[in-house]
Amino acid sequence: MNEREIQPRNSISENASPVPLIGPIQHAYQVVVIRIASGDLTARLTGDYRGDDACLERHINTTAVRLHDNRLNFAERANALLTASNEMNRVSQQMTARAGQIASQANSVSAASERISKIALLVAASGEQMHSSMREIAKNFGEAAHRHDRYGTG
Repeated sequence: MNEREIQPRNSISENASPVPLIGPIQHAYQVVVIRIASGDLTARLTGDYRGDDACLERHINTTAVRLHDNRLNFAERANALLTASNEMNRVSQQMTARAGQIASQANSVSAASERISKIALLVAASGEQMHSSMREIAKNFGEAAHRHDRYGTG
């Protein structure tokens, strides 16, 4: 707190009101309003005020309390927002890691499917070859049987 700000002023300075204030109003302006304007929301007007001056004191103090409470509420909500943002970031990182794992597993499944497909083609080709060989054997057996029947020898 700046000592210059809480002492009543007799001359107008750069922080003084453009309209000359008198008595308790000038004191309220110098002690509380300037401190509130500079960010000190704990400033309160105290004294033995009566009538309209007491009403002014009550309104200035109520305004200061509400501004202070609003700043506290804002800070609490900002902290809650920061916490929620951090949680969302953590969940996002987990989802990214899991997506990477799933992609890796999908690549493994794809590679295994490709190997199975190649093996199936080899089995099919081998089956074709075996079928061709069996036809050749059957044909040769048939020819041999025919010669045997015809000539009696093999």
